[in-house]
Amino acid sequence: MRALKMLSSSEFGRPGEIPVDQLTLKIADTPKAILAAQRLHTAKYLLVGYIQLEDISENGTLKEHLDPYKDRSTYFILIDKNDPEEKPIATIRIIEFDPESPFPLIENMETYETAQDIILGMQTEKCFEISGFAKLPETQDFQTLVVYRDLWQHALKSQHDKWFVASDTNITKHLKAMFGAAVFRIGDTQHYLGSPTDPMILDAQNGLKLFLEECREIDEPQKLSLKKVIMDLMLEGYNREVLSDTDKSLMTELFGSYQPTE
Repeated sequence: MRALKMLSSSEFGRPGEIPVDQLTLKIADTPKAILAAQRLHTAKYLLVGYIQLEDISENGTLKEHLDPYKDRSTYFILIDKNDPEEKPIATIRIIEFDPESPFPLIENMETYETAQDIILGMQTEKCFEISGFAKLPETQDFQTLVVYRDLWQHALKSQHDKWFVASDTNITKHLKAMFGAAVFRIGDTQHYLGSPTDPMILDAQNGLKLFLEECREIDEPQKLSLKKVIMDLMLEGYNREVLSDTDKSLMTELFGSYQPTE
């Protein structure tokens, strides 16, 4: 009951039937926005039973010992572009690399022995962990996709290499549909942060190329058309002129042009 009461707070937006083109993910760049993101994150953990009321501080966020990553995190909020108060309906964060402290996925989840080389190679400032995804209960799946699309576009612009992603199994299927071979597991499904979770890596910089190379293997026109719909959604609002020559060449080969269909 307490979690639902927290989620119905007036500081959060109401997703309703907000269309995709009316949503945007933005950096929480004020103390008020960061606090709202952290409170939404906390309410989600309480709802799934990962934490108890005594784990919540007076300001409605996780106590420091349960979330030691706040100071190395950039928070993002999904908002309605038409909402002047920019109330979040979902949130996610990027945790930066710290040579003195492992990424939380590596510290808290079991990973395959065969994945150790790539994990060691990701201990750099160009690699990050995606964490703290939380949404209001009435948020639709297509609205959730905007979070990951816009965050991936941010990664491209910011020259991120790869992400660690502790992915709820319900989110994993969406990530596979969006990124294909660019997202892959590095361990078995585990109960983590209150739900069944897949330890994953997403190759942000090569994501589009890997997606397009998969498309090359598709023989059925209908399936290829569906892939183009997904690709256009992922690149919506992004300047395609700055894509790599390889990506533009593959898009032209597969779809006749690297520009969106009018």
